[in-house]
Order: sequence, then structure tokens, then C-alpha cells
Amino acid sequence: MVSDISLATDAGLYTKQIDWDFIRNTLAYPHLKTGHTGLAGIHELLPGQALQLSLGSSMTRDVWTPWDFVSASKRYNDRRDALRAVREAVRSTVRAWADTDGSILLELSGGLDSSIVAAALMGSRADITCCNLVTPVPGADERLYAEQMAASLKSELHVQELSIDGAEFSFEPPPHAVTPSTWLLQHASNEAKEWIGQQVGARSYYSGGGGDTVFCFTKSAAPVVDAFNSRSFVCALRTIRNLAELHQCTVWKVTRLAARKLLGPAKPPRTPDHAFLSFKSDLEIAALHPWFSAPPAALPGDMERIFDLAGNQVFRDGIGRSSHRAFRMPLLSQPVMETCLKVPSWMWFANGRDRSIAREAFADRLPADIFHRRSKGTFMNYTGAVYRRNMHRMRDYLVNGRLAKHGLLDTDSLRKFLGSNPDTHGDSFMRIFDLCEVENWIRYQA
Repeated sequence: MVSDISLATDAGLYTKQIDWDFIRNTLAYPHLKTGHTGLAGIHELLPGQALQLSLGSSMTRDVWTPWDFVSASKRYNDRRDALRAVREAVRSTVRAWADTDGSILLELSGGLDSSIVAAALMGSRADITCCNLVTPVPGADERLYAEQMAASLKSELHVQELSIDGAEFSFEPPPHAVTPSTWLLQHASNEAKEWIGQQVGARSYYSGGGGDTVFCFTKSAAPVVDAFNSRSFVCALRTIRNLAELHQCTVWKVTRLAARKLLGPAKPPRTPDHAFLSFKSDLEIAALHPWFSAPPAALPGDMERIFDLAGNQVFRDGIGRSSHRAFRMPLLSQPVMETCLKVPSWMWFANGRDRSIAREAFADRLPADIFHRRSKGTFMNYTGAVYRRNMHRMRDYLVNGRLAKHGLLDTDSLRKFLGSNPDTHGDSFMRIFDLCEVENWIRYQA
């Protein structure tokens, strides 16, 4: 039993071997953390689980589950109570981490979530430096917002541009990674942030990662159904209007989508992606993660955000910079998650704004541009540019790689796709990055 697989391999206690059954599953269900790993004979203890050891045997049991915090008896009914609770949970948790670390590089994207982490750090005794990443193509430049938040913190902001030419899809994964968990953008981001961290001498990295899930950022109509089933028809109508204003669509469209969700079957936790694979997965999805087993009376909005929380568990595995300095995602800390889960999904939307409870809880500490903004930055143009530049190399990398040699890829489809005009690919090129991520991890295990 070790906290880092590299401890076992360095000590000669374990020799790496690929678990190809796991690889099949992760190809069909990418970016999902389970108790299984890509290394034969190695199992991982999931968040919320405990390992019970006795003479000659061991047993894994669940000691914490998010489902305990979305029940009707735990749910906030008064918006003011929810605001106070969320503010206090985030503020006290972030400050506790800051008091522990003392020196912080805050990864300030310019979005709401990392800005709320910054707001909670105001008045902290910690030495705080901020960083922000930009790209040479449009879409990801959020420095206007990051500069305002850094100024509010009275902290220096380091802005680093990610190179298109220097972006690599083949690189050494973090030594602690027991599954494929780092793709090209994560690697490029990690290199940039680790360099800044070294320059400023920070002892820890802070991220707003997971905030979208914790603060119930959803594009579905599930909150309407939650309001109807758990509160009232009037509350459901109010939620319809809020979602229509947020998404700039008609109330009739939101109503139609909500009715479909109310009357239709429950959305599965994940659906398999068989693109470019030579096989079809018949895996029972509920068996992949303990949080995928929803209680019979679970509300659809609660189901969606808890399923997403399970997906968030993979974030830390792909962060190479966590090998050298503490890496914190305060919004995924237990006190914050528990408090936010008690806030019903429909309460997170108000006045045409998403994540409204979190916004209003820190309204006095957020610059107006950040409090009111509805847009989100995207690195899609950057990854698209990297893809165009490397698509032929990626084709050779995959069709001549370990996955293909094990018969797991439809190499004919890959050759056809990666030999065609990229203007016709839309965002389906992201699947190629998924496959390269798995191929890359495998190549570095032996």
C-alpha cells in the first residue's frame, strides 16, 4: 500500500505491466476515475472510500457519499441561508488552506470560479502571486478579468503565452499517474505554471478547478424538474424564466426540454464513445463508480451534478506540477462540496445568471465585470491550431502505436479522418487528443 506508485517502482517492489482490460474501458469511457488502474494488480482508493485491513484480507467500503447531502432533510429552503453558508464554507476553507501553505501561486483564469478563490484569499496572511495563461489565437485571453482580480488582491500577475509550435502530444506523464490522465493542453499548461511557480518561489498552486460542478453550472433543464418535484409549480416557472434569460432562448424551449426530462428516462452517468475504436463496450456503467448508483428518489439535477463530481476526481491525476509543490483545488474540498450540495439546483440560477449563489455570496469582493459576465474563455481555438499543425504526426503516432498493435483502434477510420480536410472535423478532433493521451501514457510505462 503506497500513496504514490513511483515509491513502489523505485524501491523495486513493483514492475509495471499494462492492464489491457482497463485500457479498453478507458478508451470507451475517457476521463473517468474508477477504482481500477491501467497497471495490472494495482487498485486505487477513491475519494470517500476507506480500506479496512484484517489478517489475510482487505475490504473497501464507502464512508462518504455526496448523496447524503442532497436529501430533502438537508436541503436549504431559504436563499439567504444558502448565501451565508456558501460564503462561510468557501472563505473558511480557502483561508485554512492558505494558513497551511503560506506561499501561493493562484492560477487566476479570469473566470468566476478562480476569482471566488481569490476573493476568499483577501486578507489572508499568505504570500500570494497570480498567474494567467493566454494563447496566440483568440478565445482564451482572459487577462482583462484576471488583472482586475489580481489588483483587488494587491498581488502581482504573471501572464504567460502558450506556444502552438512548442505544444507536444508525446511527453512523459506525471510519475504518480496510474491511469492516462494528462492530455496536450494540460501538459502545456502545467509546464507554464510550473515555470512561474519556480520563478516566484511559491510553495503551492491554487486552482478554481471543479467550481463549475460545485456551483452547479449546467446547461440542461434539470433544475426546472427539480423545482417542480421538490418545491412548487411557481418555483418551476421562475426557474424556466431564469434559464431562458440565461441561455437567451424562449421559455417554450426551456419548458419543452424540461418536460422531456420529466417524462423521459433518467440520463445515464456516462455514455460510451466508440469513435475510432475496433470494439463496442458492453460495460455496466453503474459499476464503474460508487456515486453512479443514485437513490430511487434522486432529482435529475442532483444526479447530473453528482455524476459530474465523480468526473472531477480525475483532475489531480493529470497535474504534473503537484509532484513538486502542493496543488490545491479548494472548491473541491469536503466542507465546500457538502455545503453546495445542500443548495438545490434551481436556487443556483437567478436574474439570468448561473452560479448565482456563489456570485452573490462574494458580490462585495468581485469586480463588477466579473460579477456580471456571462461568457467563458475557451482554449478550443488553441487546441484546434495545434491539431492542424500535428494531425499527420498524430495519425502516424496512433496507427503505428501500442493501441493499434493490440487491435483496439479502427486504423482505417483514423487514416481516413486524419487524412481529410480539417475544416470538416468540427470539434470531433478532440477525440484524437483522447486517443493520443492513452497511447502516450502506455508508451511510458515500460
